Amino acid sequence: MKRYWMTLLFSLLAIGGISVYYSMGSVDHLPDFKLEALEGDPDELGAVSLTGTYGGRMKSEVVEVTAAGSRYQDRNTNVRNQLLGRDKWFSRSMMFDSFIGERRNVTRGKKYDLQAYINEDWFIYAKWADFRGDSSDQGGTMQITVYDRKADKERQFEVDVRVFPGAIADVQKLGNELHVVINNYLSYYPSAAIYDLVIDLSSEKWDRTDKLAGKNELSGKIFTRNSIYLNEDLSESSSAFMLVNEAKESIISGSIGSSFESERLSEHLYAYSLLTGKKEEIPVFYTLSKSFDSEDNRFKTSLYGDTYSLVKYSVQSAVVSQYNLSTKEDRREYLKLTPEQFGAVKIGDAVLGNNKIYLLLLTKSAPLVAVVDLQDTTILYLGQVAYVNPEVAETEKIEYLRLGNIYVKRQ
Repeated sequence: MKRYWMTLLFSLLAIGGISVYYSMGSVDHLPDFKLEALEGDPDELGAVSLTGTYGGRMKSEVVEVTAAGSRYQDRNTNVRNQLLGRDKWFSRSMMFDSFIGERRNVTRGKKYDLQAYINEDWFIYAKWADFRGDSSDQGGTMQITVYDRKADKERQFEVDVRVFPGAIADVQKLGNELHVVINNYLSYYPSAAIYDLVIDLSSEKWDRTDKLAGKNELSGKIFTRNSIYLNEDLSESSSAFMLVNEAKESIISGSIGSSFESERLSEHLYAYSLLTGKKEEIPVFYTLSKSFDSEDNRFKTSLYGDTYSLVKYSVQSAVVSQYNLSTKEDRREYLKLTPEQFGAVKIGDAVLGNNKIYLLLLTKSAPLVAVVDLQDTTILYLGQVAYVNPEVAETEKIEYLRLGNIYVKRQ
């Protein structure tokens, strides 16, 4: 009996080893891809990432493709989690990533870019040091780190804040004012709301608090949902904006906190000026509820400086509209892009960023990427997914590469 169990054990180990060998071998022999320029400036692709799968009907692997190359899920066990959790992964700005590598002594323990303000001159980071009271309604202490990049000097101070200490959603600098935006998401505390905390960097004191919107709350079957849109432009502006969306929905089925179906009752989109602390409503055309004008349409939005952009897109076209929050100029549906313009069959995905539109275009062979400037509508870049090793094309099929998403890091 002992010999029988030993034989069975060795057999299982042998089978397991063979399985691991072939599994690893199959992953190692998957083709590597990259984004290759056809025309335009290749530097436009530094922030672009495409995701999808590669493989046949029986088995496929999650893959990410950039200008630097590609990586598969099984080659790096963290890749799938990063791809599936892309909001966290792709939200970090390229400048923030670079600064972390350069100044680890300053950035140690500071890993959330929403809590940071960074440009060529400054790195400023805000975080809660402590809360007061079990309900946190009494406020707390906020710790501010200010690093002058040119002088290579760092200072740190704490500020007593008497508002609900929710999640820090954004940090902006306007002259000597530091604006820390607090978003409390689904908190039901009585004091929960969306605030702009203004801190005087000279005196290192809390100056004032501007309320952007009330809290998210459920009253009977009516759900009030308030949210904010952050500005992608990281430069220090004299008229910085963010957007505040206030909506009411009627719950048809399900419940808040789990899956539910709702009907939009009303929606308002406001431009909030960090400089003046005032809100001004923008045209209803740009609200999210008006973007769902067809089941075939999808939409993306972007706030860059004082320009709010909206793209509605389907497989046949992408139509862009822009509204200037300072001048009130309304460029409604001024730009229409089709896959045929780029020699493609259909649009796979679209995203706005850095005052540009990035398109993933599908063809009968290798996918394409196009980058178009939203200001003057010029085509900045056109590229194609290609094999890193061209000889692989003799044994692999590019049709097995199915890319469906395009992402752009903030620059």
